[in-house]
Amino acid sequence: MLKRFLCLMLALLCCVSCCVSFAESTEEESNKGEILFISPTEVAEDVPAGENAPFVPEALSGNEDEPDKAVIGTDNRSNVNPSKYPYSAICYMEINGQCGHSWTGTGFMIDPDWMLTAGHCMVCTEHDMWADSMTLYFGYRSKSDYLYRYNGKWSAWANNDLFNTDAYSANDYAYVKLYKNVGDTTGWFGMRYGMSDAEYEAEWFNVAGYRAGKIKTSIGYAEPYNSNQILHYADTEPGYSGCPVFDDQYYAVAINTAHFTDNSANIGRRITTQLYYDMLDSGMPKE
Repeated sequence: MLKRFLCLMLALLCCVSCCVSFAESTEEESNKGEILFISPTEVAEDVPAGENAPFVPEALSGNEDEPDKAVIGTDNRSNVNPSKYPYSAICYMEINGQCGHSWTGTGFMIDPDWMLTAGHCMVCTEHDMWADSMTLYFGYRSKSDYLYRYNGKWSAWANNDLFNTDAYSANDYAYVKLYKNVGDTTGWFGMRYGMSDAEYEAEWFNVAGYRAGKIKTSIGYAEPYNSNQILHYADTEPGYSGCPVFDDQYYAVAINTAHFTDNSANIGRRITTQLYYDMLDSGMPKE
């Protein structure tokens, strides 16, 4: 009798184990996505610059942390509360590639269900293969302490020539469609698109990103680099690729993408009018 009982319990344990494995497998499958390629829409040269407003959830407002002004050379980045806006709208990306490798990056919400990041965050640069699945953490402190986790379906638009360009490519950007209104919980950044060179030179900008799961922020001035990129002098670290360059009204003006090897400056991909209209053409709703 005891032997039959032990056999029955063993069978039940095996059944439970299979069920758990299936649940975990189902969750992993759900965060797979698709890579689509950007086909630039035709934008008239005289289309004016503009902006989309940010959204600040009332429960997440009131971040009292203020970053120190700093330029490259002295690291004066500040710790911030990742669960308070605007940092709640910045995500820690854990990405798995089609090649089997994993890496991390940073992204930020610009609409209830759309986000921006660097294009190379969607690529395994070692194997030149696209991302296959990813999990996004907002307000991240640890795997058990975060504001919001998105582990669902996604679609990302990127440039197909990312594999054939250098690290400072003006095509190093991607926009991502999520399939839940994540921004209703996390908030989102506004966007100022089509800014002039003089507007970039007129003020200092914030940068905030995740390095090894910890978010910090800094402020630095900016200057034009070319029609699609700026240089900015806020302190960054590896992992900040894809983080927002934003003003003190929480409008994103560029995507942080790279830094020169001599650490003399960082590169930001401007949010151009062309980029904005490409996102609209891909399905992002116009405000």
